[in-house]
Amino acid sequence: MRCLLLLLLLTLGVGAAHAQGMTPEEEEQILFDEVVQVAAEGRALDVSFATAGHDVIAPTNMVWIADPTEHGFRAVAARPIPGTAKAGEFLGARGQEIVRETAALHVGPSRAHLLSQGGRLKILSRGVIDSVVVARTLARAVDLDVSLTGLICVLWGEQIAVYAYPPGEPLWVFEVDEDVRPAVAIAASGTGEIFVVGRGTVAVAAYDLAEEGQYVRTRALRAADLELESPGGIGVTPFMLLPVPGREGWVGQDRFLVVSDTATGALHVLERRDLKFVGRWSLRQEQPEAAPGRLDISNRGQIAYVDTRSGAAFVLPTRVTAALVRGAEFRWRVLEQPRVFRVQGGDTLSLPMPRQ
Repeated sequence: MRCLLLLLLLTLGVGAAHAQGMTPEEEEQILFDEVVQVAAEGRALDVSFATAGHDVIAPTNMVWIADPTEHGFRAVAARPIPGTAKAGEFLGARGQEIVRETAALHVGPSRAHLLSQGGRLKILSRGVIDSVVVARTLARAVDLDVSLTGLICVLWGEQIAVYAYPPGEPLWVFEVDEDVRPAVAIAASGTGEIFVVGRGTVAVAAYDLAEEGQYVRTRALRAADLELESPGGIGVTPFMLLPVPGREGWVGQDRFLVVSDTATGALHVLERRDLKFVGRWSLRQEQPEAAPGRLDISNRGQIAYVDTRSGAAFVLPTRVTAALVRGAEFRWRVLEQPRVFRVQGGDTLSLPMPRQ
């Protein structure tokens, strides 16, 4: 017993000595904060974080990829998963036998929604497949998103169709306004409000149900006002916990919109309620050739995006979102700051402060 106690004291002493010798830069690395490539060049058309976990892997630890070179869709580690995978490592695939030419993807808590390049919407749910034809003609822009209430919003060309589950005839169909066209991508809030990003004089337009029972445009933001040159994607933030060094922030459901600009390589954040500008972050600070397009946001503030120039996909760490929204007010909680030692393979190991 005395030998064991002596060994423990020696171990703590070594740890304390190492900690005292750490540089300030090492002390600040308490969270995984690296950009992760989750799809090689030419291997991604869309990305989606799941809103529920599968088995022992938390949803924020993986991102789903729509790969134009493969059937189905696949999961990749969005960050190091202790004892399971390195960041960027392949985790598994679904739908290889039934899904072809996926152009847009949304993975929900119990169902995966996939839109094919040929205009067919497929929904996978617990081994059951539902399918509906969205359109029989080619379209320049194809995208989809799903609200928390289960409304499936599909962009096909310049038309938006809204479906319920199981899919049948659309509940609503409406045209994107001319000043927004060409439409590029859509996002849906938890209540079914639809946001369209386009490359016309209007960059962002919001559509919601009016009292008459039809979707109408409720507000818009011009491209010139946001200094957007070539919008590529849009996402509505979910409820988010933003863990950053020394504190964590709590952001309510549907608080922000994130808009990408392929021409400048930047991300812009707006308040969803009034489209007020919040912040901007240039990906080219760390990725000189970045051209972000379609994107998705996890409930830990990670942003996954497809690069329109290369066809690769990347996941940005929480620190990027925290920097984007730092000009907005929301609740923060101060944390006791642990020390973290980075280990081989890009993983992180969190250790408490050794007792003196």
